[in-house]
Amino acid sequence: MKISVITVVYNDLEGLKKTTASVAAQTDRHFEYVVIDGGSTDGAAAFLAEGGVADKWISERDRGIYHAMNKGVDLATGEFCIFMNAGDKFHDAEVISKANAALGEADLYVGSTVEVGSGGAQCFAAPSCMTLEHLLKTSIYHQSTFIRRSLLKEHPYEEGLHIVADWAFFFERWLRGAEYRPLDFFVSFYYLGGYSGQHVDEIERERRMVIDRLLPLRLREALRAQRGQRTQRGENESRIERKVRESMEREPVARDLSLIRYGGKFLVKDLLSLQETQSTRRRQRTQRRGEDIRVLYDSQAFDMQTHGGVSRCFAELAAHLPQDVKGRIGVVETDNTYLNNMGFPAVGKTYEDFKMWGPNGVKRFFYKLKYNLGYGQWGQWDRSPKLNLHEGIRVLQRGECDVLHPTFFSPYFLPYLQGIPFVLTVHDMITELYPQYYPADEPQLNNKRVLIPRADHIVAVSENTKRDIMRLFDVPERKITVVYHGADSTPYKPNLGSNRYGEYILYVGERHWYKNFRLLLRELVPVLKRHGELRVVCTGKPFSPEEQVLLDFLGLTDRFVQIYVKTDQELLDLYHHAVCFVYPSEYEGFGIPILEAYKADCPVMLNHASCFPEIAGDAAVYFRMKEGEKSDFEEQFETLYHLDGAEREALLLRQRERLTRYTWEESARKLAEVYRKVVER
Repeated sequence: MKISVITVVYNDLEGLKKTTASVAAQTDRHFEYVVIDGGSTDGAAAFLAEGGVADKWISERDRGIYHAMNKGVDLATGEFCIFMNAGDKFHDAEVISKANAALGEADLYVGSTVEVGSGGAQCFAAPSCMTLEHLLKTSIYHQSTFIRRSLLKEHPYEEGLHIVADWAFFFERWLRGAEYRPLDFFVSFYYLGGYSGQHVDEIERERRMVIDRLLPLRLREALRAQRGQRTQRGENESRIERKVRESMEREPVARDLSLIRYGGKFLVKDLLSLQETQSTRRRQRTQRRGEDIRVLYDSQAFDMQTHGGVSRCFAELAAHLPQDVKGRIGVVETDNTYLNNMGFPAVGKTYEDFKMWGPNGVKRFFYKLKYNLGYGQWGQWDRSPKLNLHEGIRVLQRGECDVLHPTFFSPYFLPYLQGIPFVLTVHDMITELYPQYYPADEPQLNNKRVLIPRADHIVAVSENTKRDIMRLFDVPERKITVVYHGADSTPYKPNLGSNRYGEYILYVGERHWYKNFRLLLRELVPVLKRHGELRVVCTGKPFSPEEQVLLDFLGLTDRFVQIYVKTDQELLDLYHHAVCFVYPSEYEGFGIPILEAYKADCPVMLNHASCFPEIAGDAAVYFRMKEGEKSDFEEQFETLYHLDGAEREALLLRQRERLTRYTWEESARKLAEVYRKVVER
């Protein structure tokens, strides 16, 4: 028998029925099914006695879930065990069949998981190779893991841990060299809402206890092994930093690039001086109270975008902070338009200005050597230096800021905080609400799961986004502050001779997924037939082959124009001359194009969804558009189209008044209050 399926249950009869049904549905019957009931009083024992699904089962009191799981291992006889606890279920009826064909000599076989919560489902693929970074950030789903039973017998789950014993088992076994293999199929549905989801603080405490116990131990073993080899070669002992660095280059620790890059420094600080450093940082912050607050914005958004909403938001906020808050952007050089306008040099300027004249091999060598070694990146000495990334790290290491505000979701900075609080801005929850449109290993999905629970405070760009964060991540309301985006205050003067398209509807931005562009196309068919001279102008990328086929099918090809906008003036002129701007999205975090249309005196039509009513209030014409439901877009467009002069001016007046609510000065003032709050803690 190759596989034993083990279910642990206590007073969850409905969950047990769901799990046993998925087990019974397996087409390949070459497995045994073991159920451990903790003495339930809801009829579980009677169900097991009557159902006949379980090959082995017991119903008796136990000392907790991990004691029950260990009892299941003792009863099992299969070569591999998989824990499908009450409420969880196999992904499909072929899982056991596929697993029997795939399991071999490795110790841990991990498949993909569908995680189901109140906000929807998310897919998580098993990583192609297991890394320390993955285990420290998240874990392995035991519902999707086939574990060699001999490993569980030799190293049973630690019953002294209440929540993370399964994670601790995977963590320690991987550190000790257990062989990992990913499976290329989905194994399970995992349903959120259990005990662990309600005790985040206890999870963090137990995980930290395990990490503190295991990583220094593994480090000492690596150091002893390295020291023994040195002695055999008759070499002298070197500084501990060198020992650690060289030990990191050896198997098995060297297999993990994240450990090579980040782990060495982190562990040395943890072993030698982390506590002292944190105390020093606290003393420094106490001494600085009453002085200006120093905020570091890292380079993530500015490295990703030459222009665009996220990077513009942070550039504007940094430029409008009150006098007692000093914003520092951790960028050495950049191609971001907004920072270039603020005086930051372009990418390549640092190399251009470096010592010797003209590009040549010698200059490149010493340039790389100087900056990589200066940033402590010994292993990267021959590569192009990541100037912006390591500039931010250096500011953190030197304690030259009081608050960090990362501009996107990479958690690279966590090992370097040393007690410095960080504030995280969440612009939307699109990846969480629409996981079907993203790969299972989408970095933003996983990185948000790491950073949101750890952030000292979270900034949401709308009340709607705030509610989504609270619902999807169980974050308390007191930890989230809403800071709206501001409107560009640069005066706009229309170019009256710039309209090349006659009478047109304007669509701005991306057109995929939740944007409802395809639904809009269908709703526009009768509108465009009725108004023979009306066109639709779309900014952004060229139409995709699929969009072009749909336009041809609907007979709209000659009524649609796609253009690439190069300047703000050109975009605002498009708004100004349009009959209206249409925003049919099912979900947005804020909706900056609304403010752009307001500024250009363009009537706005919005889908009555997500944050739009919150942002626009009564300063828009609303329609309803949702897949599978009847839309009133045509009716609402005709209402707007036939507004007389006074009615149209009344709408534009409401839009102008609404626009005055959104200023970068007010946004920066509210953000400064958040910084003061986290520093005072």
